[in-house]
Amino acid sequence: MENICEKKDLERIIEVLTMAARGEFGYRCGEVSPYYKDLADAVDSVIDVLSSSGVGKINNATVWQFSKKIFEHLNEAIIFIRTSEEGDELLGYNRAFVKLFSSEDRNSLRIDIKDREIGALRELKEFYRLLHEVREGQTAVYAEVYYDKINKWLKISVFPVNEALVGAVFEDISYRKETENRLKSALRMAESSNKDLEYFAYIASHDLREPLRKVSAFADLLVEEAGDKLPDDAKFYLDRIVSATDRMQTLIEDLLVYSRITTRGGDFVAVNLMDILADVQDSLSMLIKESNAIITVEEELPVIEADPSQLRQLFQNLIANSIRYKNPEKNPVITIKTSNSEDKNMLRIDFSDNGMGFDEKYKDRIFKIFQRLSSKSDKSGTGIGLAVCKRIVERHNGYIDVISKEGRGTTFSIYLPFKIN
Repeated sequence: MENICEKKDLERIIEVLTMAARGEFGYRCGEVSPYYKDLADAVDSVIDVLSSSGVGKINNATVWQFSKKIFEHLNEAIIFIRTSEEGDELLGYNRAFVKLFSSEDRNSLRIDIKDREIGALRELKEFYRLLHEVREGQTAVYAEVYYDKINKWLKISVFPVNEALVGAVFEDISYRKETENRLKSALRMAESSNKDLEYFAYIASHDLREPLRKVSAFADLLVEEAGDKLPDDAKFYLDRIVSATDRMQTLIEDLLVYSRITTRGGDFVAVNLMDILADVQDSLSMLIKESNAIITVEEELPVIEADPSQLRQLFQNLIANSIRYKNPEKNPVITIKTSNSEDKNMLRIDFSDNGMGFDEKYKDRIFKIFQRLSSKSDKSGTGIGLAVCKRIVERHNGYIDVISKEGRGTTFSIYLPFKIN
């Protein structure tokens, strides 16, 4: 027996019926999805009977009577049409067709049994266009249209059964279309939000930073020219101004980085993570040296598809975070190791340290912007670094997790796909 395995389930069943109509009983539906299993089994059983009984080629009327019994219980609306030079003749339809094209007005279907004419389809021009294409030799055609007579979106598939018989399937896709429209609306809102972020980045990089530069410059000038003449209280306040200005400058820079992750991200290319780590260690060399930090890699880091600039930012933020929140009684030790995720489709990168750690009830809070577990006076930073990490990982279709214990250290686990779809 020959299985037509490359076809979709319903198309396969229809093709088996077509071959049977030509008197070729060597085909079977074979394995199909559970949704069509009963139908496929019924078709195979009937063809077994026809094959063993020695029946020859089946005429169109027999095909319709046979097919109608098979297709009657399907959810898809189906009709069969006999085509000839004199015109088209409706052979029949199933209950799903009646249900789909009926409305509150039961007469709207208007199926004229005598003339075998379908009133409900008279104004569905797309259906007759597809029917014409099949008559002209197309094997199977389909279209998606909105039919205002029944207020539904339809997917219409028209296919030849044999030289004189054509089948058509009508599927209600209104829910899918509504979902697509909602998705398009959400995408438009996201695009608008991205434009707002771009505008914010422009404001932050020009209108906000320039006044701060002037405040900082004038404060430095005042310290340089009149620092010795100022009373102690004035010097204290001036130092506070300089410190606050520097902090604001850093905050703006971090916000710019955060806002540009999605709006100005680079291309995804093959990236050697060992090269990324070497670049980051070079950038943080002073911080690493001053803190006596030790960074170890358990095995060679692989090559993945990623935005290299953003991966540098990711590695730099995580390593700097481990050094910043080190245990005051120990030199920081940061261990980096990789493994495959359980489904083997993603790379897991663990950044483990022996630092201060934290209570895991705060694990969701640390990835939110401006959230810090320590007071401003304890540690430097703006509370944006880990939020940036989360945003970078999500842009790469991955996710980030963390486990920690107070006084025992922290492990950040990054999950990234080997290839970006």
